[in-house]
Amino acid sequence: MGGQADSDLLIAPAGGLAWSRLPASGVRLSWQVSRAGTLSAFMPANTAHDVGLSHADVRGMWVTYWHPTAGEWGGQITAVDWRDAEVEIAAESYLTLLRRRRAPRQLRPATMQAGAIFRYAVTQAAGDRPVWYTSIRADEDGDLLTWEFRHDDLHDDLLPRLLTNHEVEFTSTRALNFVNRIGADISHRCHLLEGVHLANVRLMGDLWAVRNDLVAVAGNDTYTAGEYYQVEDNASIAQYGRLEDTAQLRGTVDRTQVVNQLRAEIATSAAAVDAIEATVLDVNGCWSEFREGDTVLMSIPTANSVVRARVMARALDVGSGTMSVSADVVDILWP
Repeated sequence: MGGQADSDLLIAPAGGLAWSRLPASGVRLSWQVSRAGTLSAFMPANTAHDVGLSHADVRGMWVTYWHPTAGEWGGQITAVDWRDAEVEIAAESYLTLLRRRRAPRQLRPATMQAGAIFRYAVTQAAGDRPVWYTSIRADEDGDLLTWEFRHDDLHDDLLPRLLTNHEVEFTSTRALNFVNRIGADISHRCHLLEGVHLANVRLMGDLWAVRNDLVAVAGNDTYTAGEYYQVEDNASIAQYGRLEDTAQLRGTVDRTQVVNQLRAEIATSAAAVDAIEATVLDVNGCWSEFREGDTVLMSIPTANSVVRARVMARALDVGSGTMSVSADVVDILWP
């Protein structure tokens, strides 16, 4: 139970061609859906000096840490605090390779899907200097967008605009994925139980996140109205009162599809629990079973709840061997 003790970091100049192994302590790292993960650690100053590193050299270098069950973390060192006896570093995952990179300037707007816009911008930026990703995958479906490139910063400007307006997600490894959804539903084989795998569990919810009377208007696009359907959750209405909302389902006109989508949505939105935070213990190597984006089964006896929850973030403290997980509730199976 618990993770390995503090261990070594691998660091290399940008490009990752000459890796050096350095001992480290106080290693803390995180992985997140659609956000850059982070790493912080301490290294002995004399060891860093012996391999020829200086304060100026360390910033911008790549760093990798591997844990036997939590998996690999990789990214770029962004901040350094060099003291007499030790060097403290802070790093961001490989999403940081998009920072300070300009998208191309175009005189005329382009009409493409969100994934195509992202792929085009990244590949065009690579024309000036490499972006160092081993692969770039983008789901090029969905609505067409009219986009004007004006030397946008790929990380600070382009990504936030695409994420705000469109349901897309991305990974932050060197295999860059900009897709409709990352992760998989593994709730049939990954069951985390409070008192065994889970500790310090918090279930959080907001009354105004509850929707127990849903109406859907289906259509082929945003401006084409289809038929009108309504789905209710009587138990939730009895408990919280009637809380109404409207959803528009584009590309769906068949009654069965509309009703099924509404029922799937109301199964979660009718309850006042929408997020979970917990400490996950590495019992029987369970950390290796799931990654961010995956949907797992959680049994929480102290709250009389069994839920399917999607892991949105993992944070690992290597020294203490503890992992904190943040998850969104996908489905409430009990009560």
